[in-house]
Amino acid sequence: MTRRLAALPLALLLAPAVSFGQSGRGWHVAQGELTFARLAADPLEPRLGSVIYTDRNKLRLDIGNSLDLATWRAGSAPEAARISVGVDLATHTLLRREPDFHFPVEASDYLFGVNLTGRRRIGATDLAGRLRISHISAHLVDGRFDKDSQTWRDGRLPRVYSREYVEGTVSGRRSMSGFGVRLYGGAQALFHVAPELPKLTGQLGGELTRRLAPVLTGYLAHDLKLRGTGSGAVGSMNSTQLGLRLGRPDGRNVDAFVTRYVGLSQHGELFDQPDPHWAVGLLFGW
Repeated sequence: MTRRLAALPLALLLAPAVSFGQSGRGWHVAQGELTFARLAADPLEPRLGSVIYTDRNKLRLDIGNSLDLATWRAGSAPEAARISVGVDLATHTLLRREPDFHFPVEASDYLFGVNLTGRRRIGATDLAGRLRISHISAHLVDGRFDKDSQTWRDGRLPRVYSREYVEGTVSGRRSMSGFGVRLYGGAQALFHVAPELPKLTGQLGGELTRRLAPVLTGYLAHDLKLRGTGSGAVGSMNSTQLGLRLGRPDGRNVDAFVTRYVGLSQHGELFDQPDPHWAVGLLFGW
């Protein structure tokens, strides 16, 4: 009985997602595998888990997910084309670690939106694309306020930060010498933003994966974003991630990783502030 209970979490992780459709051509509801797989090293992807800075007393708590609500499949074969309509919901929160297990919240970013994704295999390459329309707003929280001095830390006052945007990303993935190789690129166009920022930014990245066991995959990923600083200049956000993935590569899984980040802060209220750091993380892809 004890062994069965111990195996239950792994069984749930590997269990197929609930589906209300059939396996062939047509529409399907609530599929577990995303048509456009998450970008592993992109810290702004909707995801569920935590990243702990190793070089200072900070951590991130991410609560969110991307879900394909409905998927049209051209057939049951792996190479068959598919198109999905989905939603994105996320909260990215920056906390400070203090004694006695206290975690004052310093900043929080909220994202919601809809997406249209597609995928098709051509030859040995899996091609995929994602179009998003999203809103994101950012806020400084009371953990950023010093009650003793009655001032905001680092002299940074709360300000309005909000943006609505259209984002397009395309990717290609194929197997090469026992490794999975995925390359992607995209662009983001802002149609409403405060404060004023450059309206067009870009993104490039790649992922290298290796299956180590039937349910274990090693991966190395890098993501580069170009982002406006508000002064007319464009800064960068570089995220490199090395980790292990337990479960389905594009479905239900758990990632344990170490990451190096160099560039502007991931949080909107601190968008023009550099935030280089090392961190370790644990994410749940559900």
